[in-house]
Amino acid sequence: MSKTYVNTILKRVVLLIVAFAVTALLAPNIHASSAYDEHAINFDRINNSRDFGGYRTSDGRTVKRSIFIRSAELSYATKSDLSRLKNHYQLEVVFDFRHPKDHKYCPDKNMPGVSNINLPIEYKARRSAKTPKKRYRTMRKSGNATLRLKATREAKRAGKTYTRRIVMDSYSQKQYRKYFDYLLNNEDCGGVLIHCVHGKDRTGVAAFMTLIALGVPEKTAYREYAMTNDWIKKYSPKTYRNRDVGVRTSELKYAVNAAKRKYGSMKNFLKKAYGLDSKDLTKLRQMYTE
Repeated sequence: MSKTYVNTILKRVVLLIVAFAVTALLAPNIHASSAYDEHAINFDRINNSRDFGGYRTSDGRTVKRSIFIRSAELSYATKSDLSRLKNHYQLEVVFDFRHPKDHKYCPDKNMPGVSNINLPIEYKARRSAKTPKKRYRTMRKSGNATLRLKATREAKRAGKTYTRRIVMDSYSQKQYRKYFDYLLNNEDCGGVLIHCVHGKDRTGVAAFMTLIALGVPEKTAYREYAMTNDWIKKYSPKTYRNRDVGVRTSELKYAVNAAKRKYGSMKNFLKKAYGLDSKDLTKLRQMYTE
């Protein structure tokens, strides 16, 4: 082996090391969008938190700020986090979309004067939806490229199926309807926080449908849904390398398109699935936009 060849290989290795180092240093800043920073809420120990108000509607109005908060579970929130929610955001109710066992054995921290309502979403098929993803996590380390590819495809199909059930499952629709009923009767427009475990799928659908009901364009609502990825990339870039983590807008679009095919339009979906007729939509927009 010639000396020149060895030197060439060493130079390439050094360049690769430098490239990886620079990428690691810059990655958090590269992936954190300015839109995300505008809506993010940096709590001490409440993950994936943001205000999903402030978006423009199709008729030129704006969803009010500091009313709609979304996050991961509140089980590890600090006293400072809870005080901020109660005093700054005037929080009046928490909607917990987790499984009843999660709600019972890993409860949210109590906030005096704040109601905590458990509305479990799509929890009956929870195990079957996760099985392919577990298999993917096991198989992705396999040396067999065919198995890795198969597992990846299974995980993607599972994600689409899971999100579709969250949107189309009749039980989940009834639960979301209770959430919208509260919004219609929240006359003082007090703060509302929605969450599940990670604050991305069940919470993401609720936030998306809330924005659609308030007249925000779908394109904008999809961007808000995807901001979970900005949070993960900014605060936990190593975790984001696991392909099971984060959200895919393609999965939500798949579910929304299924709703449109069945109900004809999103307006009809909101009416049939959540009981929101034209008068209800008008009232919501009068209450929560300006």
